[in-house]
Amino acid sequence: VLFGILQGNAKTNWVWIIAVGVFYALVYYFVFYYMIKRFDLKTPGREIDGEETKLYTRKDMEKQNSKDTKNNTKAGNDKEHIKEDEGEDLTSQMIVEGLGGKNNISDIDCCATRLRVTVVKSDLVLDSVLKESGASGVIRKGNGVQIIYGPQVSVVKSNLEDYIENHQENHEKHHEENHEKHHEKHHEENREENHEKHLEEYFEKDYKCIFLYSHMKGKALPLEEVDDEAFSSKALGEGAAIEPLDGKLYSPCDGRVETVFDTKHAITLISKEGCELLLHIGIDTVKLGGSFFETHVADGQQVKKGDLLISFDMDEIKAAGYKLTTPIIICNTPDYTSIKLVHTGNVDVGEEIIEINK
Repeated sequence: VLFGILQGNAKTNWVWIIAVGVFYALVYYFVFYYMIKRFDLKTPGREIDGEETKLYTRKDMEKQNSKDTKNNTKAGNDKEHIKEDEGEDLTSQMIVEGLGGKNNISDIDCCATRLRVTVVKSDLVLDSVLKESGASGVIRKGNGVQIIYGPQVSVVKSNLEDYIENHQENHEKHHEENHEKHHEKHHEENREENHEKHLEEYFEKDYKCIFLYSHMKGKALPLEEVDDEAFSSKALGEGAAIEPLDGKLYSPCDGRVETVFDTKHAITLISKEGCELLLHIGIDTVKLGGSFFETHVADGQQVKKGDLLISFDMDEIKAAGYKLTTPIIICNTPDYTSIKLVHTGNVDVGEEIIEINK
């Protein structure tokens, strides 16, 4: 306006801007439309199902460039250092190897059960190596790789990031820190041993059958009907799911809250009998980042069957494009001889839905 219209068309010819702008808009539209369709370019809004668009800031790029420089300088010594250091994180090592190496990893994230990784070249990914790292399944969609580890995935992600960031230290530094690592490992083993003793005292040992009760009011269905491969394939364990009729998640048993996820869409419990449970509200709802969810319990809290765990806004979540199917997964499935879904169709909170036999 200041440099065109107000100075008059005789001086600036600003009217031509409109004509040329319309022409270029048409050229841009049809050329870009053809190229995107012809080469199937994954522009924002056209991602593969379940894959999340990652927008990078300048800070992200500078950090990645810095990592790449370190990787290229010290890559030749990596394998020797890993073999010589007994305290090395072998799980993270196998994950990196299975993903085609550090330079092939573009982005790392996770949800309640899956490590979500974006790789540069998908043909370098080795599913067999990833499964050897402890994963119960691998889902690949384009350059997106989802590795199923269950509720402990946040620990796997943290260890992996530390490994990628720190494991390229020189040989001398590895040996200087070796004693300290073994010392910490010894203390960690003692902590785990004490934790196991505590769990043995907490759990009831004399039982033959456990019943899990409906964690929602709605329609109960088998895991095979859940529209998510990680759940429907039972890679995380046996269980069931409910299509909710109201936005409330209740405890399916007496027990203790292990973890309330930061994104509030999932929670893990341990029943009084030692059954390890994952309750996951909706499909891919981790992407909401906690919006529309409200938690009513905390880590370590004792709960009774029917206690309210999480409430959520069904309308807002559906409006955001997410399904609300809510699975309940028995994460320690191999500990039991049989797990049966005993009720399908309409259920109310507190009705028996799963029978577990020791």
